[in-house]
Amino acid sequence: MKDFVKYHVFAISIALTLSISVIYIMISNDVFYTKNNTQKTIKGRFNDSSKLSANLVENEKSEAQLIGSLREKNGITLFASSELSTSSINIPYIFLPDSLGIRVNAFGHAHQQSFSIFCQLLALKDEIKDSKITIILSPGWFQGEGTNIEAFLEFVRPNFLKQIIKDDSVPLAYKLYIGEYLYKNQELISNSNSSIDYFINLYKHKDNEKLMAFFENRKIEFEEINYQIENSKKIIYKNQKIDWQKKFMTATENFADSTTENSIYVLNSYYNKYLKNESGNFTKSDFTIQETTNNRELNDFHLLVKLLKKMNAKPSFMIQALNPYFYNDLNKFNPILRNIITTLKKEKIPFINFYTDKEGDYKPGTLLDIMHSGEPTWIKYNHFLVNTYVK
Repeated sequence: MKDFVKYHVFAISIALTLSISVIYIMISNDVFYTKNNTQKTIKGRFNDSSKLSANLVENEKSEAQLIGSLREKNGITLFASSELSTSSINIPYIFLPDSLGIRVNAFGHAHQQSFSIFCQLLALKDEIKDSKITIILSPGWFQGEGTNIEAFLEFVRPNFLKQIIKDDSVPLAYKLYIGEYLYKNQELISNSNSSIDYFINLYKHKDNEKLMAFFENRKIEFEEINYQIENSKKIIYKNQKIDWQKKFMTATENFADSTTENSIYVLNSYYNKYLKNESGNFTKSDFTIQETTNNRELNDFHLLVKLLKKMNAKPSFMIQALNPYFYNDLNKFNPILRNIITTLKKEKIPFINFYTDKEGDYKPGTLLDIMHSGEPTWIKYNHFLVNTYVK
C-alpha cells in the first residue's frame, strides 16, 4: 500500500501539476483562442422623424433608430419606462415635432431603468458626444432591485453586448458589473448566447487572475459590429412662440373636469376601474423602498451619470412624482431623492423635479393616476426641454 502511494499517487500529483502548468502557459500564449477577424455590417435608415421605439427586439432596424438618434445631434433622445405608453398629444415625441419641429425619438416601456439605459449607452459610447439625452426618472425604479432581466435582454441587444466586449476602452470594472448582474440572473435567462456567457465567466473567475485573463481575452473571438446608418428625412425647426402658461392652465382645467368622482386627483376612469372597492372607497398603499446604502438602482443611476459626463453628452433628467393621496410614507424616498439631486447639481446636469411627499405640495394634474404624468406635467416637461436644448 505504501508503495502504491509512493509510486502512483505521487506520480499522479506530478502529472496534474505539469498539466495545469501547461494549460496556464497555453492560456498565457493565446493557444485556446480562435481569432475572429470578421466584421458584421448593419445597414439601416434612420427616419429623422420623431417616434417611439417601445423596445429593440423587433430587428436590427430598431438598433439603427437608436444609433441614428444619438448621431443626429440636433434632436433629442428620450429614455423612459411605462410613462411612454401614455396616450397624449403632449408627450414630447409627439408635441415637440408637431409644434416646434424638434425631433424627439423615445425608447422604452415598463421596466426600462437606469442599468439597461447605461448598458445601451456604454455600447454606443462613441456616439453620445454632444447628444441631447433626457431621462424620465421614476421613484418606482428604486423600490426593487434595479432593471429586471426581461427588460435588460429586450434593450441590451446581443450586438450591444459584443460592442462592449470588443471595446478595450471600456473599464474592466464595468464589464465585471455586467457579469455580476447576468450571473445573478442566469437562471432566469432561457436563451443564453456567447456574449452573455462571456460576461458570466468573466465575473465567475474574477478572483483567479489566470482564468479571468483567459476569459477576458476571448473577446478576440467576437466579430466587429459596424453600423452604417443613413438619414432619410429632416425635421425643420419652427421658430414660433408658445404660450406655455396658457397651455398649462388649459390642461390643468381639463384635468380637473375629469377627476370630479374622486378626492385623490386621478382620472375618474382610472379610479373607477382600478382603485374603487365595493364600498365606493379606496385603500391607501404603503410605500416601501430599499436603503440608500444598498440600493442597486441608485448605484446604476450613478454609473449612468458618470458615463454621460465622461463621454461629454448633454444629459437632462425629469424626476416624476408619486401620488401622496394614494401612498403612505412617501418620505421614505427623500434620502434617495436628496442623493439624486445633489449628484445632478454637482455635475451641473439640468433637471426638473415633480416629486413631493406632502399632500399640500402636490399639484393636481401632476399625475393622471398614481404614478404616470398628467397633461399639465407633459406641458411643463416640453417647456423644460425647449429651455434646456433650444438656443
